[in-house]
Amino acid sequence: MRPATTAIFIAATLSACAPTRNVDVYAPHTVDGPRLVALVGPLYPWTSEIEKRLRQNGVTVKRLLPLRSAARNENRPPADSEPVPRVVLRINGDAPNTALERCMGGGYKFKFITAELIDLQTEETLGTYSNSGFSEDCAPLSGTIFGDIARMVASVFR
Repeated sequence: MRPATTAIFIAATLSACAPTRNVDVYAPHTVDGPRLVALVGPLYPWTSEIEKRLRQNGVTVKRLLPLRSAARNENRPPADSEPVPRVVLRINGDAPNTALERCMGGGYKFKFITAELIDLQTEETLGTYSNSGFSEDCAPLSGTIFGDIARMVASVFR
């Protein structure tokens, strides 16, 4: 290969690996009340990484049944001491978890990840996040996927 061809090939390869990060916070208001979020999504190993970052940002995380079944279960009133999550974080993503495809530091290479933040009281989307690429702990290409999601969630609370 000629040097110019090699340089073009390397630049094209690196740009193909570039993340496609998109963060939109639509919150027309901040959410009053406890910093409590219901996490809805698949239980993958990286889900706990998001949950850990949320807790580090002072957000309490509850797991929730799918929204339709939770809305239909009006017969059982919540206990007085049990706060009900007003905000739901729906996540979905694809990051292989095999030894050959995980990062050496323990991170993940996402084909895609999306997160949607919904206010159940107003039925509004408060924010969305989408990305691809490397998460934290993927030196030297580490990204900020988990932290970005946690900051998006924390930003909608007072």
